[in-house]
Amino acid sequence: MTHVRMRRTTLAATALATLLTGAVAAAGPASAADTTAPNVTSLTVVGSSTADATNGPATVTLRLRITDAGGNFDHGWVEGFYARDASAHPDSAQSGLHGASNWVERVSGTAADGIYEGRFQVFGGTRGVWNLAVNLYDTENNYTYVTNSQLAAKGAVTSVKSATTRVPATPRLTAKVQYPGTWQPSIIGTVTLTQPAGTPAPSSNVVVSAGAPCGTALPVTYPGNSNVLPELRSFKDKWLLVNCTTTLRAVNAAGVSPSATISFR
Repeated sequence: MTHVRMRRTTLAATALATLLTGAVAAAGPASAADTTAPNVTSLTVVGSSTADATNGPATVTLRLRITDAGGNFDHGWVEGFYARDASAHPDSAQSGLHGASNWVERVSGTAADGIYEGRFQVFGGTRGVWNLAVNLYDTENNYTYVTNSQLAAKGAVTSVKSATTRVPATPRLTAKVQYPGTWQPSIIGTVTLTQPAGTPAPSSNVVVSAGAPCGTALPVTYPGNSNVLPELRSFKDKWLLVNCTTTLRAVNAAGVSPSATISFR
């Protein structure tokens, strides 16, 4: 009886092993993980490589050929860093601004080898070169950063330009005061410069004069480094309930606007 039971157990184990082996064979070998990041093989400009930024932000269309060995390319964008032209007004937006395109969109090909386009945006009121680099991700989170020098080595386009040809119009000024709070111990006066519709865009502003009650004029925070617009000017430690009078000018790469004055308390 014992021998019969052992023989049945052995037969059952053999049958189970055969079934498992067959299942593994049917499934085939496990696919290798995709560890190869996407790559750019070319980058060109569609149309003009210079954007007219006189009246505000403008775009240059870029075309990229992107390959991915695993066929899993997911998304990417082109970024650029601003180098102000020597001919630009010295009070206009400084070098170092950071711009970017939208996520590139495939116009032909596949996720393994495709042609993509993106619209790189330059800031309004600037005049200079935007040096490019490319960011690429696939669905497995493999990442490639193609530097400006690596683009040059591929014979690809490495930069685009922005141009501004006319100075801003006289700005319209509005003002308000932020009184002390737990997060802000000082009284802050802020003046917003708004350009009339259809006039050249500023990229910065300058204080022509400010009375002592205005407090200390803070440096302009340029776009790309903050959500604060360049048309906003702040004065720290404004005097409490004392009238402040300040005169400002809007600035872009082509020059400065006529002055505008505002008084507030």
